[in-house]
Amino acid sequence: MFDGDVDDRPRERLLRDGARRLSDAELVALVLRNGRSGQSAVALGESLLALHGDVSGLAGVTPEELAEVGGMGPAKAAAVVAAFELGQRCAEYAEAVRLRRAEDVVAVARRESYGLRRDELLVLVTDSARRVRWTACVGFRPDVRVTSPVRAIGEAVSAHGGRGFALARLVAAPTAEVVAFDVELARRLDALAGLREWQFHDYVVVADHEWTSVVSATPPIELLARMRLPAPHEARAGPG
Repeated sequence: MFDGDVDDRPRERLLRDGARRLSDAELVALVLRNGRSGQSAVALGESLLALHGDVSGLAGVTPEELAEVGGMGPAKAAAVVAAFELGQRCAEYAEAVRLRRAEDVVAVARRESYGLRRDELLVLVTDSARRVRWTACVGFRPDVRVTSPVRAIGEAVSAHGGRGFALARLVAAPTAEVVAFDVELARRLDALAGLREWQFHDYVVVADHEWTSVVSATPPIELLARMRLPAPHEARAGPG
């Protein structure tokens, strides 16, 4: 229900003048589609905004809380939450880092490393445009089979519907040294990516003040000589 000239309704004004010309309450009204008895959709939108302070406050309300407001109900509450989620996802797409080179992987790893203990594997899951959409930590021990982190990394990418990934090993050591574990893990991840038709962007070792790309680095001969994996009976037991 809208009191006034039809041409002044939010829908007509949006189509004529564009969404930027509408007030917050009018935009909320378009999501709600209708108000309640004795109150227009715009008035209901104004009530919601006043109740929660502003648009940012309304964006943080749960659908259960919104549904309890008079004139709302589950359907309108779900529509409001969905609209804000779409806006949030749009902002995340715009801000997402696109992995073009090893330096991009390092930048994301350093940003995401705050609060994490060192000696972690950080998986950067990307979409088809190479944008980082999710990050996940994979626990590991370099003295056990490489297959354990490979499996965990594959599960992380699959769980988020990723189309590619990069890996960063965060180290507590002052230098970003590539070890045999890194080289073998990179080799197996490359094989996994080929099997799943994923993009394997890079694998970097990141220390506090330096980093090294495992993928682009050429390991020394003595490192390659130490790359033999333990036979099954030699493997040490570790966490599942």
